[in-house]
Amino acid sequence: MADNQKFDPESNIKELIRNIVHQGGDSTASADAEWEGCLLFFRSTTISRIMHQSSNIGSIFSDLNSMHAITTRITMSDGTCLYDLQEAMKGTKLNVFRHGPWVERLTAYSKQLTEERFKQERDEEKRLLAEKKKPFQSIDF
Repeated sequence: MADNQKFDPESNIKELIRNIVHQGGDSTASADAEWEGCLLFFRSTTISRIMHQSSNIGSIFSDLNSMHAITTRITMSDGTCLYDLQEAMKGTKLNVFRHGPWVERLTAYSKQLTEERFKQERDEEKRLLAEKKKPFQSIDF
């Protein structure tokens, strides 16, 4: 990557990790994956805080709000952390980012998984369409 290119590791790598652990899908569920001997870690957590309100009618329990937090991390097999990001309502904290050639390889792998996923989905759509048309195709016996 050229030095003059702006690279935002907070948003880009988090999204690459999410994409890879979900095999090119768009899920945001917690998951792990292995890539080039590294552990890719994606955790998505929602914590609801309950507030107790009192009134002259009685006590009311209501859901005040939900806090969504995401933690993404890449750890090499020897325990070296390449990337660690924590994101919550309070903001984003990039704890570790060790730039290197692995960033370009991770980007390429994520793109490959996405392309493979789209191809599988298109192939499945074609198969289902052919299956639906099958009873209406001409036949010669």
